[in-house]
Amino acid sequence: TTQTVHPTPIYETVAMGLVAWALWRARNAFRPGVLFACYLVLAGSERFLVEFLRRNDDVAFGLTAPQLASLGMMVAGLVWIWVANRRGGVRAVSAYAPTS
Repeated sequence: TTQTVHPTPIYETVAMGLVAWALWRARNAFRPGVLFACYLVLAGSERFLVEFLRRNDDVAFGLTAPQLASLGMMVAGLVWIWVANRRGGVRAVSAYAPTS
């Protein structure tokens, strides 16, 4: 293109590197599956925001196709976390925690 554009791949690499670091640090804090739900929310948020800087055509509601897919990811992740929380919480249970 001859138009000036943002270096969105760099933005995405930095943002998802931070997400990966945060999820790696939290890997033992959540029940199985919840960490993936957190990934869905964070990756969806990152992509949704970066798409505002790209030059893609709107598809529906003033949003691009990747933004709509990102909203789907975020909703799926939030529903997953909500269901996990209702079914006993999202935090991991330590094998060494005292039971009462």
